[in-house]
Amino acid sequence: MCAVWAAAVVVVMVGLALVFAPYVFAELSASLKPHAIIDPAKPDLGEGRMVDDYWAVQNIDANTYALGEPRYYQANYSYLIVGGQRALLFDAGSRTRDITGVVANLTHLPVTVMPSHLHFDHTGGIAPFTSVAMIDLPDTRADVTNGSFTPSRYEYLGMLDGLVPPTFSVTEWFKPGTTIDLGGRVLRILHVPGHTHSSVALYDAATHQLFAGDFIYPTTSTRSCRERASRNIGRRRENYSRRCPPIQKSGQRTAVALASVHQRPG
Repeated sequence: MCAVWAAAVVVVMVGLALVFAPYVFAELSASLKPHAIIDPAKPDLGEGRMVDDYWAVQNIDANTYALGEPRYYQANYSYLIVGGQRALLFDAGSRTRDITGVVANLTHLPVTVMPSHLHFDHTGGIAPFTSVAMIDLPDTRADVTNGSFTPSRYEYLGMLDGLVPPTFSVTEWFKPGTTIDLGGRVLRILHVPGHTHSSVALYDAATHQLFAGDFIYPTTSTRSCRERASRNIGRRRENYSRRCPPIQKSGQRTAVALASVHQRPG
């Protein structure tokens, strides 16, 4: 009988460890893995151009731009998708540097920002925007209090860089499978749980572009990126900057725009 109880205790302890391990890791990772936020070295861009000492921009096509943070330690990319009447910024940057000036230099249309997910390196720069779209899920609705949206501590993960979750107003909610019309350019909202439960991807059927956020991660070479894309999404190809530089769509294949050149928590 004692052996049975001992085994039961072990099972319970292992179960609790598995449940709480991600939270413990998140809380301790900043001290266990200290890092510089900005790389002092000049970035080596595979594609695009530096528009100042921090931001990089690549024209994917005449109305689609990749906005990169190549000196940021997570090397994120946001995407400015421009229609005839308004533009959508997919992810708001890390807040390490203000993204609004770069966006204003690329379009004079009204800009709505939509996060691919709620991690700090994708929503850190969201506060200056007055038009914010969000996928309409029970999880995201639960983050609204008195009309204001605040991601939870473990949705945001800002403790990795000593950041506090932002509070902002959501002006548009989109159910999975619905579309957002930018004026002659329509994007379908896809719910892609995996990286996080509320992760979003955007699909432009007219241009065959899929904006995947962190739903798909790059690897460390263009060849392996393409091989991984082939395994993950059949004949679709990954399309993103720097280590796997953006490649334009070929024929009817879909170009996939990713949010990072590194595999990492955010």
